[in-house]
Amino acid sequence: MFGKIKIYGKAQLLGTTFTNILLILSAFLLICLCLIVPVGVYFILNSEPQIFSATVRNIIIIFSALLSFLFIFVPTVFGFSNKFFYFENSDKNSWLCWYKPLLATKSIRVYLTDFFLKTFWFFVFNIPSLTVISMTVFYALNFGIAENIFLSLIILASALLLCGGFFTFVFTQRYFLFPYLIMANPKIKIKEAVRNSTVLMDDLCFKTALFKLSFIPWFLSCIFIIPIFYVIPYYKTSCGFYFKECNSPLQ
Repeated sequence: MFGKIKIYGKAQLLGTTFTNILLILSAFLLICLCLIVPVGVYFILNSEPQIFSATVRNIIIIFSALLSFLFIFVPTVFGFSNKFFYFENSDKNSWLCWYKPLLATKSIRVYLTDFFLKTFWFFVFNIPSLTVISMTVFYALNFGIAENIFLSLIILASALLLCGGFFTFVFTQRYFLFPYLIMANPKIKIKEAVRNSTVLMDDLCFKTALFKLSFIPWFLSCIFIIPIFYVIPYYKTSCGFYFKECNSPLQ
């Protein structure tokens, strides 16, 4: 099944390489603004250092960086995903619409909800490994510990952390449809979208995790060959076909 979906994803991108390059470059430039804004604020504040104290200047710089991340980075990623998930539907191809105040605010709420849900389950699944690590470090710093015991505990904690990370990755696939349900219907409430996503992804979490993991060689190739202009659209478009193949109501 995965092979057929990937073939559909590749076929959908035929003849659109230049468009993909322009889109990714545009998204990259917008994301760069996330860095430009706090850097600009930094130079402006330090040009007149007597106006604010160092602590106040740092707070303003951090706050500006946070705002630029939320109102530039998040809508960019959200709109970019929207573009390729609904690649073949011209009426849903607009990604710049997510910079409108109401939609941008909703995309930020979606991003934060998704982030906190996944972070919560990460800590739930990694309680054993985090406990072993914290106790090992505590005893090593305060009472000392034999080197072989320390290494054994660290190796055990690392193994538990890997297992916990994998289970977290699989379990949190229940939220994978959540942002796309918002894209399909921006008026839907976030709680309702989360609930619908968990229902639609029932019994599909492990299969979806395997589907995503099958793209690891493609993403690794970005490190050595840098085919990012093809891999990211290919991955996003294939995700769209994947859920349509699973009879998702998003189609």
